[in-house]
Amino acid sequence: MRRLVWVLSVLAIASPSAARQTNHVMPVQEAVQSDLGRERLSDVPFYFAGQEHPPVVEEVSVARSNRSTRGLFRSDEEACQVAFLSALIQLQARARQERADAIVDIISVTKNRHLTSATEYRCIAGATVVHVGLEGRLVRFQKGSR
Repeated sequence: MRRLVWVLSVLAIASPSAARQTNHVMPVQEAVQSDLGRERLSDVPFYFAGQEHPPVVEEVSVARSNRSTRGLFRSDEEACQVAFLSALIQLQARARQERADAIVDIISVTKNRHLTSATEYRCIAGATVVHVGLEGRLVRFQKGSR
């Protein structure tokens, strides 16, 4: 009986922190211009929804990227940047693989909630894991317009 009371006490204390799901809306440029962003992002251009881009002549596919990273020993902001850049890097790799010129109309998708913004993305920070989801169209531009 004492053991059961102890287990229930531990669970009661641990569950609120384990269930944390903090939604953050973070600036795209801050992550892209960070040291990690400048170091890891490739030369595949990307445009968030609402940003102008060259004329599209062909849509190759729609790509999604869901990335998570550890949140322990990092601020939510730092962990969100890492997860965001990881998702964007994965989209760039997919664009290269499919020989697309760019990724356009990128939106943030987390927990089936869409954030359409040219300047911000959504990040969900849990007690130990941080998550970012992105979706964009892989496209080809007119020759010479990139």
